[in-house]
Amino acid sequence: MTRSAAPFARAGDEPALADLLADPILHALMRRDRLTEGDLRTAIERARAALRMSGYGNLYASFTHSRLDP
Repeated sequence: MTRSAAPFARAGDEPALADLLADPILHALMRRDRLTEGDLRTAIERARAALRMSGYGNLYASFTHSRLDP
């Protein structure tokens, strides 16, 4: 019997933002912290903008696969 690797077990593997936003545990944490999905999306957009401004454009380009729009 072969054992398959766990999802996201390798470095660099990350879930899509849409998958994270569909997670009920994330929503429970956001409720506890009194955050909305809009707050989270705004923070992510600001972080992306900061990466672009800091000269990490190539690094930013590798993150564009997880777009904010579902």
